[in-house]
Amino acid sequence: MERIFFEELGTKDEYNALTEGHPYKNNVAAFIRVINGIDHNKALQIYQQFVDGYNLTSEQEQYLKNILDYVSMNGDIETKSFMEYPLKQYNWRAIFGDHFVNLKDFIKQIHGVISA
Repeated sequence: MERIFFEELGTKDEYNALTEGHPYKNNVAAFIRVINGIDHNKALQIYQQFVDGYNLTSEQEQYLKNILDYVSMNGDIETKSFMEYPLKQYNWRAIFGDHFVNLKDFIKQIHGVISA
């Protein structure tokens, strides 16, 4: 994939200039997902199953929706992304408290959609 990007479609310097400052800068596949999109229906299905499976507050549900928006903009998500804008504007520790494991499960499921 990188050969196509850096030899046939442009150069590595052009790619670096285009992706400067973005979290997916070093991940061509994530860049393509940002351009092409993710399977949003599948992501929403996982969201709904997740919400139905846990007793979440409206604030927790909104945070999960923000994660879906983040993934749509950035092509992927990792737990370290919680410290980046726009997710850092919400205190995930205060929102999820002892149920952080639920949030990590959601991230794993969404990442599974992305990786597929």
